[in-house]
Formats: sequence, C-alpha cells, structure tokens
Amino acid sequence: MSKFAFIVLHYKAREATLACVESILTLEKAQEDTVDIVVIENGCHDGIETYLREHIDAELIGDVSVVLSEENLGFARGNDLGFAFAKRELDPDFYVVCNNDVVFAQKDTCASIVDSYSARRFDVMGPDIYNPVLNVHQSPCEARMPVSDDYVRSLEEGFRQRLADSYSNERKLRLKYTFMATTMGRALKRLKLKRSSRGWAQPQEGVELQGSCVIFSRDYAAEMDWAFCPDTFMYLEELISLVVSQTHGFKHVYDPSIQVEHMHGVSTSLDHPDQVEKHRFFLKENLKSVEVLKRLIGLS
Repeated sequence: MSKFAFIVLHYKAREATLACVESILTLEKAQEDTVDIVVIENGCHDGIETYLREHIDAELIGDVSVVLSEENLGFARGNDLGFAFAKRELDPDFYVVCNNDVVFAQKDTCASIVDSYSARRFDVMGPDIYNPVLNVHQSPCEARMPVSDDYVRSLEEGFRQRLADSYSNERKLRLKYTFMATTMGRALKRLKLKRSSRGWAQPQEGVELQGSCVIFSRDYAAEMDWAFCPDTFMYLEELISLVVSQTHGFKHVYDPSIQVEHMHGVSTSLDHPDQVEKHRFFLKENLKSVEVLKRLIGLS
C-alpha cells in the first residue's frame, strides 16, 4: 500500500486547475493505494473550492482538500503550505508537488513513482516535463552538483545585465516580443527549446529539476518541513532545491519513466499580460532569489 498526496498550487486559472485535478482523479491505483489532492488557493480569492465542487463528481470530491491563503505566498511558500498540510493531515509516502497547469496523462503515474523509488530510493525526484504545444521536454535543467560559486556569480551578472538592457533598449525588447508572437518567432522558440532539452531521455542524478512537478519521498519529509526553501517568492526554486539536496545529502534524481504534460506559464501570464513587464518581473525576482542562493552556499 502506498499513500500519495498531490499538492496543486492554484492561482487564478480555474480551468487549468480543474483539468489538473481531474487528471489526478482518473489515475490508476493499486487496490490499497490512496490518492489525496490538496489544492492551495494562493491568495487569488476566486472561489476555486466552489468551482471544483460544481464540476467534479460528488463521489470524488471527498479526495480533494482546498487550503486557503489570504495572500499570494508565491511559488515556494505556496507549495510549502500544501506540503505542511499533507504532512500533518495525510502522512503520505509520496508528495507530488505540481503547478496547476500540469496534466497527469500517464495513467500508471502512481505505480511508476513506486517503481522509481524502489529502484533509486530518491529523496527528491523530477519526472519528464513535456510541453505538448511546443513539443519540447523541459527537464532536466542546466545545473549539476556541485553548484559552484562561479556558476552563481555568472547567473547574477546575467540577470543584472538583462534587467539594465530592458530599460536602455526597451524599444528593441518590445520588437523582439512582437516578433516572437509571429509564426516564425514561435517556430524559432520551439527550435531553441528543443536544442536546450537534450538528455531528457536518460535517468540522471544530481541534476536541477524543472519545478512544475517535483516528487518528494517520505524520507525527505522525515527531515524537512517544506518542499522548497521558503525565502523566495518566485524563480530559482529548482536550483535552490538542488543546493539543499547537496547540503543535506539528499538523493536528487531525474526519472523520465514518468511524464507529465505542462502548459507553461498560465498564471504568470494572467498577472503580466505586457511581455516587457513580465520580463522585468522575472529578472527582478530572480535577482532576489540569487541572494537566497548565495546565502545558502556561503557566497558573500
């Protein structure tokens, strides 16, 4: 018997959250397995609990809990709210922490998670994150253990330069986003993303995971009360998670035998319809997260 807690971080995109929850409810499970769903309404106050009850069969809605946050806690603390609830109330073997724009199309996801744990005894595991619209695989990401001081410095320098350029060359940046919205621009984006997603087909250890879906084992929860370091609002959570595993000696793995579908960026697009504004928000929050990362690795 295995117990699963799926923690879904909800912010504004109710249709996406419904699709995510419905995909979890239709997963196959062994006779004695239990699957619970914890939806975090992350300060958007859009009545997601009522919405789910209106659209999900009454026999299934009992497996869904909605935890309300009065404010938008961001990515890390929002997920941590759900992680803490699941640890306290459900005590699962596996915590499947995901964005609301993820769909679990692989029906044997639960059995595959158990098989992955049996083979690797992971603390933190990331599946293959596949974007069906762009036809790209988004995990694993760039960083590898050990994360070096030079790598962190280069990230910080890059974010600072790009933010400065967004003001000094705003017209050029707006033209770029106009072009990226064209058919040719979207095609070039797909090509670039495909080139950056090499290596997704092989299991790997000690690699940065894509944060739209991360699975934590009971072993991890025995030592930690949060899924992601709660000191950030958004961005770099995956890299910081890798550093936390590096520091604590957690087994941090990527396993492509499990795949989820990711419709990237639904919630942030709702908050930032202006692409230049969204670009600057991304860079500013990354710079704040870099400061957390520097502190964790002891870089002044």
